[in-house]
Amino acid sequence: MKMFDWDVIILGAGPAGLALATRLAPKKILLLERQFESPTEMRIGESLPGAAKTLLQRLGVFEDFQSGNHLERSATISIWDTEEPIWQDSLRDPCGPGWLLDRREFEQMLHAAAVRSGATIHYGCRDFQLTQHPEYWSINIDEVTHSAPVIVDASGRSAHLARRLGLTHSKLDSQICLHAFFDNPTQNENTCTRILAEKNGWWYSVRLANGKQVLAFHIDAKHPARIHLQKPDNFLARAREHLLLEEVVDQVK
Repeated sequence: MKMFDWDVIILGAGPAGLALATRLAPKKILLLERQFESPTEMRIGESLPGAAKTLLQRLGVFEDFQSGNHLERSATISIWDTEEPIWQDSLRDPCGPGWLLDRREFEQMLHAAAVRSGATIHYGCRDFQLTQHPEYWSINIDEVTHSAPVIVDASGRSAHLARRLGLTHSKLDSQICLHAFFDNPTQNENTCTRILAEKNGWWYSVRLANGKQVLAFHIDAKHPARIHLQKPDNFLARAREHLLLEEVVDQVK
């Protein structure tokens, strides 16, 4: 059986795991990812606040980030506690407006940075045996044992390591997000984010860095309207009931 020693083992090669691996250089870092390859599909998480600039600079990737296919974020128009729209921009924010991300390109940038820093990334690590020893952890995968004094759970919502350790998962909300991507036939360059609350949930819509528009609705998973809204025509019709979203939906062919 082969054995490898690491300073830190990180479970999860998403943005958090990749950023941590880059930040810990030049330590010997191993990232283990359940997926069989880095994501290539469109991702719904698409924005960063201006305050992220400092973090990107610390990772040494801000120049690469600036050259990427990301858009400067514009104002946010919201209808939440009042019936009148509220306009909020970044004019008084010392960190600046932030960005609308090309999420796929963003994760590829973080992946490249982690590899440059010396981290090793293994994909397709779904089945493994985890053992806690007095002074270190060991993970056995396909007759290979990896050990480290520190192990980090960066698996996100799945909390894969925490579940393996038998920790209790407290689920406080069963909210889900119904969302759709669609082309912008008018080539509208408006990058304002629209946010709107209604009695059964809340909406948001924004133009993405790749030119598409995302329209999303957050609703309780057990709400009876969820099944109805999973049909595209019903989803768009519901959004069209709100003046703030009507203009967005009318662009859909």
